[in-house]
Amino acid sequence: MREAIIRLENDDDLKKLEHVAREAGISCKIINRIKKEYTLKSSRYYLGSDALYRETLYFIRQYPEYQRILADMQQESIGVQYKIGGRGSQVSRPTENKAVNRAELQRRINIIDRAIETVPIDYRQGVWDHVIYQTKYTEDGIFFYAHVNTWKQWTQRFVYEVAIRRGYGSLIEQLKR
Repeated sequence: MREAIIRLENDDDLKKLEHVAREAGISCKIINRIKKEYTLKSSRYYLGSDALYRETLYFIRQYPEYQRILADMQQESIGVQYKIGGRGSQVSRPTENKAVNRAELQRRINIIDRAIETVPIDYRQGVWDHVIYQTKYTEDGIFFYAHVNTWKQWTQRFVYEVAIRRGYGSLIEQLKR
């Protein structure tokens, strides 16, 4: 994968680039707009650690890549390969390996899908855009019908649900003590 650095002159160019990337299905991270990830420590959905909160956010942000890889796997034809020679003969199992990888990707996608369903339908798209694409709460058109604190609460609830579904429930309880 190649990485390119693009210098943008104004915010309009940045918005155009983000829009084109999303339409093309390309996941991108805008360098000049990296925001500080924070969590509401007084909330009952606090994970107990800022590091765990960020780890869970990054797990969620990989969702578009998970879907793309899963779609690519389903397009490929799978066959058994036999490797003979060298220090003995061994049978590689690409079908089995791909099935295990596919099952893991599907498990990760299901965790995120089930967790977003805990957010009320009116807030789902806004929370999704904020977490996945790092859309600011102050942008017009998306977040206009609720207070910023409401968006923060539902975002934290979504991240908490993902962490619980990933199996971090006991760790969260330990960190809260």
